[in-house]
Amino acid sequence: MTVTPLAGIIASYSLLAIPITLLALRPSRLSLTGKLLFIYALTVFTGDRLSEILHASPTAARILSFIFTITEYTFFTLFFYRFFRRKNYKKWVIAGSVIFIVIVTLELEKFGLVYYSRFNAGTAVILIISYSLLLFHEWLMDDPMEFIYKKPAFWITLGCLVYLSGSFFFFITVGKQWEQNWPLHAVFNLLKNILFVMAIIQAFPGTQPKKTF
Repeated sequence: MTVTPLAGIIASYSLLAIPITLLALRPSRLSLTGKLLFIYALTVFTGDRLSEILHASPTAARILSFIFTITEYTFFTLFFYRFFRRKNYKKWVIAGSVIFIVIVTLELEKFGLVYYSRFNAGTAVILIISYSLLLFHEWLMDDPMEFIYKKPAFWITLGCLVYLSGSFFFFITVGKQWEQNWPLHAVFNLLKNILFVMAIIQAFPGTQPKKTF
């Protein structure tokens, strides 16, 4: 097995660490964010397995890529909407999502599902990165002396930022360039999953059993 497929398999199966950790750490106390993480991990993992089964069909692969873009943007956006406290920042999440929906709709009308839109993926990445940076700004503005790394939301935000910043060129390229960027994408995907697990661990410390997020 070559390095590239192996890296992708490791990154994909590392998603299972998220629901396993959630189930191991008092699942009855899961908040909405924890449940979203659980559903996100299983949804993306299932999509990866479907992609392996349907890899011989270019049309099916493009449709799955489209669904993946929509799914990942939706989950990440829900995270940030919950994390923000300031109404102005929440409004930007809503406005950004409207922009994204409009772009996706226009692309669908023009090309349909069988065309992989780098523009859709690139727009989603840029919007999520902007939400991440705004959240860091909000934390610094609200309490500059606060240890933000103690927040479960910090690890989720960091995971999104690292993953999408590192994979940006992977999402907006096709053909040989896409293949060349695949190993790097797998590494950042793995890092994201590790950081999400860190968020779960931070949310359920043994010394604070009632802490949820």
